[in-house]
Amino acid sequence: MHTRYQFGGKGNLDHQLQDPYGLSIDSDGNYIIADSGNKLVKVFSPSGQFLRKIVGEGSKGSFTFPYHCVQYDNYLIVSDRDEHCINVFDRDGNFLEKFGKKRKGDGEFNEPRGLSVNRAGHLMVCDTENHRV
Repeated sequence: MHTRYQFGGKGNLDHQLQDPYGLSIDSDGNYIIADSGNKLVKVFSPSGQFLRKIVGEGSKGSFTFPYHCVQYDNYLIVSDRDEHCINVFDRDGNFLEKFGKKRKGDGEFNEPRGLSVNRAGHLMVCDTENHRV
C-alpha cells in the first residue's frame, strides 16, 4: 500500500507556503524550504511541523526572492535571486553575513539560484544569468 504524505498548503501563515522553490534537508532531517512568495525560509520537522522561519536582511527585513537554502556545518546559506547575493545565517536563523552583488566578476552574481556544498566544503552557486557555477 502506498502512503501519500504532504504538509504546507497555500498561504502566509507559519505552516503554509506561497511559491516554494528550493528544498533541502538539514543534518537533523528537517526540511528547509525557500518560500519565495512569503519572502522567507521556513524549516519544518520530518513530520511536517513548522519549526521556525528565517527572515532576510533586506530593507524590509525580508528576502526579495529566496530561491534555495542549504545547511553547511552550523550555517544556513540562502540565495536571494533578486538581490543577487548570498546570505549566511546560524542554524537559529540569526543573520551573520551577506556577500555578492549584481555584476559579472569573480564572487559576483546575476540571479543566483541553486546551491550546494561539495565534499571539500566549497559553496557552489548556480549563477543563472552569468551562465556559470
